[in-house]
Amino acid sequence: MKRLISTTRQLTFIVIIVFLFVACQKLVDYVVKKVKGDTEYRVCTIQQVTVTDPSSPAQKTHYTFWYNQLGNPVRVKNDAVGTGNPNMAFKYDKNNRLIELLRDYNNGFYETWHKYIYNQKNQIVRDTQYVFGEIGPSGPLPVENEFTLITYKYDSENRIIKNTYSFYSDGTLDFQFTQDYSYDVKGNRTDRSYDTKLSLLRTNKIWMFIARDYSLNNPFIATSYNEHKLPLSFSAEGLGGDLVPITGNFNVDYNCGPVPKAED
Repeated sequence: MKRLISTTRQLTFIVIIVFLFVACQKLVDYVVKKVKGDTEYRVCTIQQVTVTDPSSPAQKTHYTFWYNQLGNPVRVKNDAVGTGNPNMAFKYDKNNRLIELLRDYNNGFYETWHKYIYNQKNQIVRDTQYVFGEIGPSGPLPVENEFTLITYKYDSENRIIKNTYSFYSDGTLDFQFTQDYSYDVKGNRTDRSYDTKLSLLRTNKIWMFIARDYSLNNPFIATSYNEHKLPLSFSAEGLGGDLVPITGNFNVDYNCGPVPKAED
């Protein structure tokens, strides 16, 4: 009986050690190895972004981020709302998939409203976008017969490599254009230059999707980074796409856990 208990304890100990090694190794990959695809670094979340106008250092715009219990964003608000710089609100289905993105002003109107459709791989493949509409008592209202259909194509690593925009007016197709993206062997988009640190977009798949940038590294050289190799202070022309769309000097505040290590 004692031998059986001893053997059971040994097996339990081995399982725990293997689990801890795999878990830690998976996390340390982000910091040490070249992670590709759309893998997230959920150890940190962006809490606030402060953007300073280089020509007027006293002029600062603050973006504050809120998340749900599962760690996905529900709201981003800024204190300089205007055309080209609205707030953002995120809506999810019962499977915690993003199904709507509302970029709203504080006056009952929105700049853009996106409604997403998924394929069987849980990839967003279709996006209906309405522009400059009204928010009614039950939510945003579509602009009648004026919308854009956006379709997405992915590579084998779940990165968007093509957008097709189809603009409709009065219910008929006006014009169409596409955007293509490609990635190099380091996991970065080929149309930019990158640093060697961890991209702040990697903290959430939604940031990568909004920016259309699944790169491992950042398209700028920061003046400082935190212990997780994430940028703290840098100059940039926004954070990609509609995510903080203004140019300036950036300071980012994160909420982070301990730095993952290969060994405990």
